[in-house]
Amino acid sequence: MKSIFLAAVVVTLSTFVFGERPWNGYPRLDTSGLNFESHVNHVGDRATLVCQSRGGDPLPTLTIYQNDSPIPRSAVLDLYHSKYKLSLVVYSWNVQRSDNGAVFKCKQEWTDPNTGETATSFSETTKQISVPYKRELEDQINEAEILDFIDELVRMTGSE
Repeated sequence: MKSIFLAAVVVTLSTFVFGERPWNGYPRLDTSGLNFESHVNHVGDRATLVCQSRGGDPLPTLTIYQNDSPIPRSAVLDLYHSKYKLSLVVYSWNVQRSDNGAVFKCKQEWTDPNTGETATSFSETTKQISVPYKRELEDQINEAEILDFIDELVRMTGSE
């Protein structure tokens, strides 16, 4: 009697994707048109914040935060360049009085393509702006003009 042996060989191929973490020291938050700490910003000044990261495959996702709330995606410009491994998010606006004391920071999220785990980091420095009240020239009233106006009212009403 003959025996027949059948052997089954199962080969499991795993797909391994090489991922590259973003560079150390990022994300970074840079500014243009803004003064921080003891320097004064004025209502209406044009300000720009740039959140940037270098490295990463895939490239990380960047978000700019104001007072712990993300700036809406519709208000920022996202720029990603895979050849140069550069990620930028640009937020540009006219400074408002309500921006006084605002703290800005940059958040970076990178997902490892092999594990699916997400690494999150924030910029090492935050930016806080000072916007003291600034009256517009047309809103400024000269004290002498006020006194003259009161004198004129008194004369018109005959209440001296």
